[in-house]
Amino acid sequence: IKDLGFENLGFLSIALIYGVFAITSLVAAPVNRFFGPKWTLILSSFTYVLYIMSFLLPCYRFEKEGRGEDVSHFYYSKGFIKFTYLAASCLCGVGAGPLWVS
Repeated sequence: IKDLGFENLGFLSIALIYGVFAITSLVAAPVNRFFGPKWTLILSSFTYVLYIMSFLLPCYRFEKEGRGEDVSHFYYSKGFIKFTYLAASCLCGVGAGPLWVS
């Protein structure tokens, strides 16, 4: 992500994932009991999918910039991409605790 022009965003993302993971792992067992292992795995895995999908927007912006196309829409702005990427990182951290307990 650094090569795409987003300085320390990768570092912040990993820090958020593991910080939130540490917090949500404290409540992972009750979540697992409430939803059951099967649904906990399904719902938690979905948070990982969202995190992986958050890589698409900066890559798409980079591709469009390389071709000289217009990237002036708000969803190509660096602020929106950073917010989306870090929000997806937090969600991934929320899903990580219950996923690993399941």
